[in-house]
Amino acid sequence: MMMMMMMMTKNNNKQIQWRRDVLPQVKVVLEQFKKNGVDRPTLRAVYYKLYSMGVISENSIKMYRGLITMLKVVRMEGSDPQVQPYSFSDESRNSVEMKEIESLEDWLDRMIRWAEMAITGEDEYVLHKWYNQPYYVEAWIEKQAMYSTFESILKNRQVVIQASKGFNSLSTLFDAYTRRKDIQELYPDRKIVILYFGGS
Repeated sequence: MMMMMMMMTKNNNKQIQWRRDVLPQVKVVLEQFKKNGVDRPTLRAVYYKLYSMGVISENSIKMYRGLITMLKVVRMEGSDPQVQPYSFSDESRNSVEMKEIESLEDWLDRMIRWAEMAITGEDEYVLHKWYNQPYYVEAWIEKQAMYSTFESILKNRQVVIQASKGFNSLSTLFDAYTRRKDIQELYPDRKIVILYFGGS
């Protein structure tokens, strides 16, 4: 613990004392995420937030590793109730399943099934949230680390979230093109909006 307390990293020619300077701000960021419905942000998401706040003034692997090292020790010690082993999610271990718009055939099957259930009273008829709306919206994010944040914000809103991990593969771009083509065929007057969230 004493070794960690003394651990310092140069931050634009200024020494960072991780526990003293950064740990309190990590707790502030975790609370901000919780208020926005994100219980377990990724370490990378927290790092980018600290960087945007100026707590870490240099965006580098050295700074990111410094944050990871300090938080690993704090979580393993279990000495801080606000920073526990389960405080962060790790999306680098998960495969992100894209919430794709269904094909025309699937959509028609669902409409028929819903109509039958509505007639028989078997189930309550629920419309898609974007039914009869003037826009079709997707959220594209550059950083996979931000996926859980966007998923928490957009949950139950039936918005496709596409994480590019820095760049989109040809397969991903083709899938995106197919989705939009299907939407244009189903709803020719609907405007397609892609909200892109990436670095400057």
